[in-house]
Amino acid sequence: MARSATENGRGPTVTKKSAKAPRKQPVGDRRQFLTTMSAEVIKAVKLAALEDGMNAWEIMEEAAEQWLARRKSKKRTNRAKT
Repeated sequence: MARSATENGRGPTVTKKSAKAPRKQPVGDRRQFLTTMSAEVIKAVKLAALEDGMNAWEIMEEAAEQWLARRKSKKRTNRAKT
């Protein structure tokens, strides 16, 4: 026969809830990507996002897409010169 928590001298079992907020799920087919940047850049990106009514990830995604396009263009130009 099973004893209750108070009968066995341990008292009631208490489960603690996590203080962390639940993680937001990425939008659409996006995946989470962690990187490190200076505090100044992070602050500027967040401020720009607020001013423009955007999410910080949208600004960072756009910046990465533009950088990748420039990089690809440079590679094509360098191959054409050789």
